[in-house]
Amino acid sequence: MVEDGFVVRAGSTGKAVVTDSAQVYCAAQRERLKAAGVIVQDGDRVRFTQDHLFSSPGAASVVVMGRNSNGWLVWKDAEGHTRHQVYRAGTSE
Repeated sequence: MVEDGFVVRAGSTGKAVVTDSAQVYCAAQRERLKAAGVIVQDGDRVRFTQDHLFSSPGAASVVVMGRNSNGWLVWKDAEGHTRHQVYRAGTSE
């Protein structure tokens, strides 16, 4: 996490196929990122060629996973803590 969003680092990979049930944003954003050369097909995966800033952990997880997902719960640090646990735990929700 950074102050203005969530960065997916160069070299990160994601699923190549976008599910039919994914948010419309997912496929559209993937196409924009492919056209810009930010992600490329790499076998049965997609790979980020450069760091990319997303507006939120959720926006990043949807594009990386190719399906609907909650980025606050799927992204984890090296100790296995979710973004929710690190940034939201103990706050009023």
